[in-house]
Amino acid sequence: MVMDFEWDARKAAQNVAKHGVPFDYAARVFLDPRRLDTEDMRFTYREQRWVTLGKISGRLFAVAYTLRGGVVRLIRPGRLMHVSRGDTMKRYRLDPKKPRQLTRAEASRLKAARLDYSDIPPLDKAFLTRASASWPPVKKQLTIRIDEDVLKWLRAHGRGYQTRINRILRVVMESQPR
Repeated sequence: MVMDFEWDARKAAQNVAKHGVPFDYAARVFLDPRRLDTEDMRFTYREQRWVTLGKISGRLFAVAYTLRGGVVRLIRPGRLMHVSRGDTMKRYRLDPKKPRQLTRAEASRLKAARLDYSDIPPLDKAFLTRASASWPPVKKQLTIRIDEDVLKWLRAHGRGYQTRINRILRVVMESQPR
Protein backbone atom coordinates (compact mmCIF):
# COMPACT_ATOMS: atom_id res chain seq x y z
CA MET A 1 0.00 0.00 0.00
CA VAL A 2 1.42 3.35 -1.07
CA MET A 3 1.27 6.02 1.68
CA ASP A 4 1.35 9.78 1.26
CA PHE A 5 3.43 11.96 3.59
CA GLU A 6 4.11 15.66 4.01
CA TRP A 7 6.37 17.75 6.21
CA ASP A 8 7.78 21.18 6.65
CA ALA A 9 11.07 21.38 4.74
CA ARG A 10 12.66 23.71 7.32
CA LYS A 11 11.82 21.36 10.19
CA ALA A 12 13.07 18.40 8.16
CA ALA A 13 16.43 20.15 7.72
CA GLN A 14 16.59 20.77 11.48
CA ASN A 15 15.87 17.08 12.07
CA VAL A 16 18.73 16.05 9.77
CA ALA A 17 21.07 18.42 11.63
CA LYS A 18 20.01 17.10 15.05
CA HIS A 19 19.43 13.40 14.37
CA GLY A 20 21.01 12.74 10.97
CA VAL A 21 17.77 11.24 9.64
CA PRO A 22 16.01 12.59 6.53
CA PHE A 23 12.21 12.56 6.85
CA ASP A 24 11.73 10.60 3.61
CA TYR A 25 13.95 7.87 5.08
CA ALA A 26 12.22 8.01 8.49
CA ALA A 27 8.88 7.40 6.71
CA ARG A 28 10.09 3.81 6.23
CA VAL A 29 9.19 3.16 9.89
CA PHE A 30 5.59 2.83 8.66
CA LEU A 31 6.62 -0.27 6.69
CA ASP A 32 7.53 -2.13 9.89
CA PRO A 33 4.65 -4.57 10.51
CA ARG A 34 5.61 -4.78 14.20
CA ARG A 35 5.76 -1.08 14.92
CA LEU A 36 3.89 0.38 17.88
CA ASP A 37 1.71 3.50 17.74
CA THR A 38 0.51 5.52 20.69
CA GLU A 39 -1.12 8.89 21.09
CA ASP A 40 1.36 11.61 22.10
CA MET A 41 -0.17 13.07 25.24
CA ARG A 42 2.90 14.87 26.59
CA PHE A 43 1.43 18.28 25.74
CA THR A 44 -1.91 19.78 24.78
CA TYR A 45 -1.81 20.03 21.01
CA ARG A 46 -4.34 21.57 18.65
CA GLU A 47 -4.60 18.22 16.89
CA GLN A 48 -4.29 14.53 17.69
CA ARG A 49 -0.63 13.48 17.51
CA TRP A 50 0.93 10.07 17.47
CA VAL A 51 4.34 8.54 18.09
CA THR A 52 5.30 5.35 16.32
CA LEU A 53 8.25 3.14 17.21
CA GLY A 54 9.56 0.83 14.55
CA LYS A 55 12.66 -0.56 12.96
CA ILE A 56 14.37 0.46 9.76
CA SER A 57 17.19 -1.87 8.71
CA GLY A 58 17.31 -3.30 12.22
CA ARG A 59 17.61 0.07 13.99
CA LEU A 60 14.83 1.45 16.22
CA PHE A 61 13.31 4.81 15.26
CA ALA A 62 10.69 7.02 16.88
CA VAL A 63 8.59 9.19 14.58
CA ALA A 64 6.01 11.78 15.63
CA TYR A 65 3.13 12.39 13.23
CA THR A 66 -0.45 13.48 12.77
CA LEU A 67 -3.06 12.60 10.17
CA ARG A 68 -4.43 15.32 7.93
CA GLY A 69 -6.91 14.39 5.27
CA GLY A 70 -5.52 10.89 4.71
CA VAL A 71 -1.93 12.19 4.54
CA VAL A 72 0.62 11.37 7.23
CA ARG A 73 2.28 14.62 8.33
CA LEU A 74 5.66 13.97 9.91
CA ILE A 75 6.39 16.54 12.59
CA ARG A 76 9.27 17.48 14.77
CA PRO A 77 8.49 16.35 18.29
CA GLY A 78 7.63 19.17 20.64
CA ARG A 79 4.82 21.62 21.04
CA LEU A 80 2.99 23.07 18.09
CA MET A 81 3.21 26.74 19.01
CA HIS A 82 2.11 28.19 15.69
CA VAL A 83 2.20 27.48 11.99
CA SER A 84 4.30 30.08 10.23
CA ARG A 85 3.26 31.26 6.81
CA GLY A 86 6.80 30.73 5.56
CA ASP A 87 6.69 26.96 5.96
CA THR A 88 7.47 25.07 2.78
CA MET A 89 5.53 21.84 2.67
CA LYS A 90 7.11 18.86 0.98
CA ARG A 91 5.03 15.96 -0.31
CA TYR A 92 6.36 12.43 -0.50
CA ARG A 93 4.82 9.15 -1.61
CA LEU A 94 6.26 6.05 0.05
CA ASP A 95 6.16 3.04 -2.23
CA PRO A 96 6.80 -0.11 -0.16
CA LYS A 97 8.33 -1.77 -3.24
CA LYS A 98 10.91 1.01 -3.64
CA PRO A 99 11.58 2.62 -0.23
CA ARG A 100 14.18 5.34 -0.07
CA GLN A 101 17.67 4.17 0.83
CA LEU A 102 20.29 6.24 2.62
CA THR A 103 23.22 7.51 0.63
CA ARG A 104 26.64 6.28 1.79
CA ALA A 105 27.32 9.64 3.45
CA GLU A 106 23.95 9.59 5.25
CA ALA A 107 24.46 5.99 6.37
CA SER A 108 27.91 6.65 7.80
CA ARG A 109 26.69 9.85 9.54
CA LEU A 110 23.77 7.93 11.06
CA LYS A 111 26.01 5.05 12.12
CA ALA A 112 28.43 7.43 13.83
CA ALA A 113 25.73 9.60 15.43
CA ARG A 114 24.91 9.27 19.11
CA LEU A 115 21.25 8.62 19.50
CA ASP A 116 19.34 11.56 20.92
CA TYR A 117 16.25 10.35 22.79
CA SER A 118 15.32 13.77 24.19
CA ASP A 119 12.42 14.28 21.76
CA ILE A 120 10.55 11.04 22.36
CA PRO A 121 8.22 10.22 25.23
CA PRO A 122 9.51 7.97 28.00
CA LEU A 123 9.20 4.33 26.99
CA ASP A 124 7.70 3.34 30.30
CA LYS A 125 4.91 0.95 31.24
CA ALA A 126 2.23 3.60 30.56
CA PHE A 127 3.56 4.12 27.03
CA LEU A 128 3.58 0.40 26.27
CA THR A 129 0.10 -0.05 27.79
CA ARG A 130 -1.33 2.59 25.42
CA ALA A 131 0.69 1.49 22.39
CA SER A 132 -0.91 -0.58 19.68
CA ALA A 133 -0.32 -1.58 16.10
CA SER A 134 -2.97 0.74 14.70
CA TRP A 135 -1.71 2.24 11.43
CA PRO A 136 -2.43 1.54 8.72
CA PRO A 137 -5.89 0.42 9.78
CA VAL A 138 -6.95 -3.04 8.71
CA LYS A 139 -8.95 -2.90 5.51
CA LYS A 140 -12.34 -4.61 5.45
CA GLN A 141 -13.95 -5.71 2.23
CA LEU A 142 -17.36 -4.16 1.69
CA THR A 143 -19.89 -4.00 -1.11
CA ILE A 144 -21.51 -0.59 -1.49
CA ARG A 145 -23.86 0.99 -3.96
CA ILE A 146 -23.00 4.48 -5.14
CA ASP A 147 -24.43 6.72 -7.81
CA GLU A 148 -23.14 6.02 -11.31
CA ASP A 149 -21.96 9.60 -11.87
CA VAL A 150 -19.99 9.51 -8.59
CA LEU A 151 -18.29 6.27 -9.62
CA LYS A 152 -17.53 7.73 -13.05
CA TRP A 153 -15.95 10.79 -11.42
CA LEU A 154 -13.84 8.63 -9.08
CA ARG A 155 -12.60 6.43 -11.91
CA ALA A 156 -11.88 9.45 -14.14
CA HIS A 157 -9.08 10.41 -11.74
CA GLY A 158 -7.11 7.28 -12.58
CA ARG A 159 -6.24 4.09 -10.77
CA GLY A 160 -6.94 3.72 -7.08
CA TYR A 161 -10.54 4.87 -7.00
CA GLN A 162 -11.32 2.61 -4.02
CA THR A 163 -8.43 4.15 -2.10
CA ARG A 164 -9.80 7.56 -3.05
CA ILE A 165 -13.22 6.59 -1.64
CA ASN A 166 -11.53 5.55 1.61
CA ARG A 167 -9.59 8.84 1.81
CA ILE A 168 -12.73 10.90 1.22
CA LEU A 169 -14.56 9.01 3.94
CA ARG A 170 -11.55 9.33 6.30
CA VAL A 171 -11.44 13.12 5.82
CA VAL A 172 -15.13 13.36 6.70
CA MET A 173 -14.71 11.03 9.69
CA GLU A 174 -11.69 12.92 11.05
CA SER A 175 -13.49 16.26 10.70
CA GLN A 176 -16.27 15.13 13.05
CA PRO A 177 -16.10 15.56 16.82
CA ARG A 178 -15.23 12.38 18.67
